[in-house]
Amino acid sequence: VMYFGMIAPIIAFGSLLAEQTNQTMGLAETLISSSFGGVLFGLLAGQPLMFISVTGPMAVFEAAIYGFCNDHDVHFFAFKFWTGIWIFLFLAFVVAFDGSNFI
Repeated sequence: VMYFGMIAPIIAFGSLLAEQTNQTMGLAETLISSSFGGVLFGLLAGQPLMFISVTGPMAVFEAAIYGFCNDHDVHFFAFKFWTGIWIFLFLAFVVAFDGSNFI
């Protein structure tokens, strides 16, 4: 049952990403990244039954990044990499100073 709960959004949003990013990121990349992320999250986070998959807002964000990269002649995957590094540093800062208490 969990397999079908995970594969349906991967197929739906993976094909949507393929259409919006001109086949730069599609179903295969979405499937691999969701699988890899789910295994890592299950092994390291202590919650192996958590759904880790692409969502609608994430697909819209990826399409916006792709459009920005095309408009400004920036490599898409390099921009995604540096966006991920920035998010990692920001979240590490929040965790280091117990930022969740300020919410």
